[in-house]
Amino acid sequence: MVRNYKRKTNRANWSEEQMKLAILAVENKELSIRKAAVVFGVPKDSLNRRVKGKLKSLSAEEKHKNILGRYRATLTHDQEKELEDHIIDMDQAFYGLSINDIRAIVDDYCQKNNIKNNFNSDNKMAGRDFVEGFMKRHPKLSLRRPKKVEES
Repeated sequence: MVRNYKRKTNRANWSEEQMKLAILAVENKELSIRKAAVVFGVPKDSLNRRVKGKLKSLSAEEKHKNILGRYRATLTHDQEKELEDHIIDMDQAFYGLSINDIRAIVDDYCQKNNIKNNFNSDNKMAGRDFVEGFMKRHPKLSLRRPKKVEES
């Protein structure tokens, strides 16, 4: 998996708001697909696929989304925020978590909430790549070496 991907093309470089407006105009029969594509500045073929529902990976309410590639996020933004809050709460209770602890917690969270994932089912842990991306997306979290508590 590529950890630091740099985009090389300008494919799907349209705004989601413009696509949403174009889809609404076509569905309300205000404009044809070709005219809506020109007026709203979106590709005609992309608009056509979205209006006719040919994108199986997108649900009806998110057909205006700008998604490239075959990989999808395992957890939503809200679910990741919930996990981040849990990790911070554990730290404030003086129970710091290691990477392996976080990997196990994420897998357990997915199992309990019936979230589809491609984590290692034998080890019952999320992958290191997932945790690395999770840490990048949540800069509040950091790994530190534990310090001993000294009595005075």
